[in-house]
Amino acid sequence: MSDRNEHYLERDYSAEDLAKFDVSDAIQGHQRMQAGTAFGGKDAMVTGLLREHEVIPGLTVMLMDGKVLGEFTAPMVMPAGLKLYVGFKANGHTQYGSVSLPHQTLPGVLCMYSPRLVEVTQTAYVGPYQTLSIHFEDAAFNSLLDTHCLDATEKTHILRGLTSAEPGHFWHPGAESLEGLHSLIYTELTGINLNLFVHQAVMGLLRAFINHISKAGAHTTTHAVSELQARDIRKIERAARYVEQHLEARLTQAHIARAVGVSGQYLKLNFPRLYGDSIAYYVLKTRMNNARIMLASGGMTIQQVAAAVGYASQASFTTAFRKYHSMTPREAINAL
Repeated sequence: MSDRNEHYLERDYSAEDLAKFDVSDAIQGHQRMQAGTAFGGKDAMVTGLLREHEVIPGLTVMLMDGKVLGEFTAPMVMPAGLKLYVGFKANGHTQYGSVSLPHQTLPGVLCMYSPRLVEVTQTAYVGPYQTLSIHFEDAAFNSLLDTHCLDATEKTHILRGLTSAEPGHFWHPGAESLEGLHSLIYTELTGINLNLFVHQAVMGLLRAFINHISKAGAHTTTHAVSELQARDIRKIERAARYVEQHLEARLTQAHIARAVGVSGQYLKLNFPRLYGDSIAYYVLKTRMNNARIMLASGGMTIQQVAAAVGYASQASFTTAFRKYHSMTPREAINAL
């Protein structure tokens, strides 16, 4: 940490402190978020821009583009309802119950649901901070389900899918969806065109998520509960999170199994039951989707992206990327 930021470690910071954004220290080196609101403060820890949209009553999206100037830890209260969060660039984690959730989520979307207020503890470290957070108030979310579900059974499947997982779980909608969400930060649209663009992107993501979670709820009633105990599900989810947080490491089945305290055979047998993919393919998918987002975000060479997702050489990375995405990394960059 630089000398100018060392004083931020002298104490924990409150929720009020987190609301301070220092605009005197402009972000350098990348395009700024359009039409954002800058916040300032003499002793701020974060610099950047924030933009908030109300998509429909009770459903809001908040976009942040900046950087954390000093390490801090602070208690926070999450309101009741559904939250979908994407950390494009972020360093830190949030302690949610017994689970530590990373702030950088790519290639996943962090999904959290609770019908009650939840106390969490957020820890952030120095570095860039570029995030998207969607919050659907619980009453408004349940009203939408009551209005649009075919029947009570469909609503039950959705809510079961939301509540059966650990506090906070990761959903992978794919690189194309994540690139669309990322463009909400950099778009040059304004006025009604911006609002319609945000509405389309958020509602499209919500529709895909509800479809995903509805299937998960139905699957839970027929397969996951009968074949996997809750403790097994937690172990398998830990393996998935380990992959997502250690893309640069050697991620063999045996290595992942040791890291989460299970046998390789256990992981081979049970991982596909929960995620539908073998652990090896899940590693490949996560690396390739994350790499595409990194390339789209800019600021990293192809060699740097290759190293960040666990490839020792650019050539082997390019081969894997072309096979998975049907284009080379250079073609992916040029297509932006």
